[in-house]
Amino acid sequence: MTPILEVIACSVADAIEAERGGASRLEIIRDFERGGLTPPLQLVRDIVAAVSVPVRVMLRESDGYTIGGEAEIERLCKSAHHLSALQIDGVVLGFLRNGEIEHHLTPVSYT
Repeated sequence: MTPILEVIACSVADAIEAERGGASRLEIIRDFERGGLTPPLQLVRDIVAAVSVPVRVMLRESDGYTIGGEAEIERLCKSAHHLSALQIDGVVLGFLRNGEIEHHLTPVSYT
């Protein structure tokens, strides 16, 4: 099995340089200093158009790995629905409550 080198990209320039440097997959985020949040759809479109490696997109709206309630879940589902129309490899997500994985949030259908 060939190892995967996944590189974080916060801009089109990051994505192009990562691919040029040997990345085999990209994870697109915004606000790296906040742990990575859901990037704007247009940024995802632009990166997908600029690179040939698979792209995954962070699906998270708040700092840390906690979920901010039902309204945030609805926003995340809406973002996931919009992302599903793009040529991406998948989304990256995961949430904690009191240090425990929120398993019930991950099997949500986005279609």
